[in-house]
Amino acid sequence: MAYELKACTWCGLADPEHKSDCPYDRSWEDLTFYKDFRVSDLRKLFEKLADPKDWKGPIAATMPGEAVLGACAAIEYFTATVPRVGLDTQTMTYLVTSEGYRMGPAGDH
Repeated sequence: MAYELKACTWCGLADPEHKSDCPYDRSWEDLTFYKDFRVSDLRKLFEKLADPKDWKGPIAATMPGEAVLGACAAIEYFTATVPRVGLDTQTMTYLVTSEGYRMGPAGDH
């Protein structure tokens, strides 16, 4: 019977020496919370808010009120900045902005 070498769920590497401590393993995010949100959910939100070509750049997004708390938590968690929130009373939508990771206190500026 031949042994089938399975690829790592996280990085795709099929190597018998590859251990479960893969640097791409994000399973811990499902078990870790920040401001009552799972980190895995915050990552999904942040990926929608941040520029996919420059995740460290400034963030500006409009959204309904029910999305603001999650968006602010995601921005805080992944950029180490405090987002600013403004209300557009004409459309009753919120504008959430941040200087982004690069220009924030943890950034590489």
